[in-house]
Amino acid sequence: MAEDATATIPSYVMEAVKNCSVIFAENERTARRFLKSMDRNIVIDDYEWFAIHKAEEQQ
Repeated sequence: MAEDATATIPSYVMEAVKNCSVIFAENERTARRFLKSMDRNIVIDDYEWFAIHKAEEQQ
C-alpha cells in the first residue's frame, strides 16, 4: 500500500466508514491497518469484520 493512499480517499467516504458497523474485506489485517492510518481515533474493534473469501465459501 502506498504511503499516500489515505490521501486519495474523499472525506465523505471516511465519514461513511465511521458510520458503518460492519466491514467486509479481502484481508482483514490490511483493512484494519488502512482504517487506522486514515484516522487514529477509529476503534477498529468496534467494527464487525468479515473476510470476503470466507463469506463466499459459506454460500
